[in-house]
Amino acid sequence: MGVGILRPKAQKILVDQSAPKSPKNAKTTYRGATIDVWWLSDDGGLTLLVPYLLSQSRSYLQGARLRIFTVAPEGTSISSEEMHMASLLQKFRIQYAHLHVVASNSPTKEDEEQFYKSLEPLTGYNEGMVTESELDKMRNKTARLIATGALLRDYSSEADLVVV
Repeated sequence: MGVGILRPKAQKILVDQSAPKSPKNAKTTYRGATIDVWWLSDDGGLTLLVPYLLSQSRSYLQGARLRIFTVAPEGTSISSEEMHMASLLQKFRIQYAHLHVVASNSPTKEDEEQFYKSLEPLTGYNEGMVTESELDKMRNKTARLIATGALLRDYSSEADLVVV
């Protein structure tokens, strides 16, 4: 039993001639691709599993290099964080090309200024606007996320896929 769409005979279908005829890239595989995974918190392993599955056969990223990044919290040694992460990857049986642990840093003054400048049009006391008190409450978390964004730009700008 089939399902069809009935159209009146007078109806015409307009086709944009500049649009691609078919999604040719739908079946394209990217040989030598790089997938960067940023493990920022323990989410049960889904952040690691999905990119790993994408690097396996029958995926458009088949054979991709898997690079794992994590940020060592303040007060934690990079080597112990690296051992912990390597143990976790071994437990999940995830093969990776590179494991890199970066130290937690404060954001640069320029990055913070750029972020807060981009928020200026959204700051105020009207409905739906961000108030100064809300910005102050979230200042530490915002700084952490600005610094993380800088790390992603520094380390993963050349990756074909970045999973956070």
